[in-house]
Amino acid sequence: MKHSPQISVIVPVYKVEKVLSRCINSILSQAYTNFEILLIDDGSPDKSGLICDDYAKLDTRIRVFHQSNKGVSAARNKGLKEAVGEYVLFVDSDDCFSVEWLKLLGTYVGKYDMCFWGAKILSGKDQEKVVGEYLPIQKDTDHDASLADIIYSLFKIGLLGYVWSMCIRRNIITQNGILFDENIAIHEDAIFCYACLKHAKKLYVFAEQPYNYYLNDLHSSSSLSSKMPTYYSAVALRRVKMMEDLLCYVNMDDVRSSEIISLLKYWSYARYIDHAYYSSNRKDSLLKVMEEMDVFSDFKPQSIKELIFKLIIRMKSPYLVIVCKKILNIFR
Repeated sequence: MKHSPQISVIVPVYKVEKVLSRCINSILSQAYTNFEILLIDDGSPDKSGLICDDYAKLDTRIRVFHQSNKGVSAARNKGLKEAVGEYVLFVDSDDCFSVEWLKLLGTYVGKYDMCFWGAKILSGKDQEKVVGEYLPIQKDTDHDASLADIIYSLFKIGLLGYVWSMCIRRNIITQNGILFDENIAIHEDAIFCYACLKHAKKLYVFAEQPYNYYLNDLHSSSSLSSKMPTYYSAVALRRVKMMEDLLCYVNMDDVRSSEIISLLKYWSYARYIDHAYYSSNRKDSLLKVMEEMDVFSDFKPQSIKELIFKLIIRMKSPYLVIVCKKILNIFR
């Protein structure tokens, strides 16, 4: 009987010919070897698909799948369908892992349903300048933390919901029919993560930053308005409701639950406002956001910044939003 790898590494690939080798090499250079790499070429118009094929010829642990362009969720779902490892983890094709990471991860995954870790955010001309970070606190359900403790801890540092920051026991996904929603292009990773957490019993959090997340042009303010889908408010509401369900499932206390839901509502509202601010028809876009996101306006401010934001949106004045955005920069 053919031996199955312990870990399936799923890499969606699209228009990354300049940086794809960095990603793949960071996985192949690991001292740990019991893994497979699934490269999902999502209809790349550049040479990314050819690069994938070249790597597959060099290492039998690499499997390549080509499909027409359907988006990152469809690419990840293809990877989930083809994966055979006991665990799955996701890497964005313009990012990479530190060299020794899978060796450390491999000693823990068999004991837990899901593991989480931090990341360094890099930018600059050579993309090597650290401009931010996610550094979680080590916790695990076997010794010092409950499911609620871990979810709260990860959420508070803004890390909960990024699929590149976690690995999952694959049978949690397959037995519960969990997939990425291919009909949405925002918060799909968070929704997937929350669904997995509802079926996880044992969690481990590493106080490590093995993941290198590279900022690129897609994260610039000039692209904000073009990337915000018209259905954002519906997806944001779905995310909030899924979080409420998850917090109930893990029996989180009312104080921390209220804090999480309020923050999620505030972050969602502020993000939509931020995108509307950069739109071509700023005034009308801001009015539209205030109307659509009114259901989120009941969040409880937990800082001066949030209190100011709440007072502004209550007045429903796009001009006031514009002035405060320019003067106080309160939405960043």
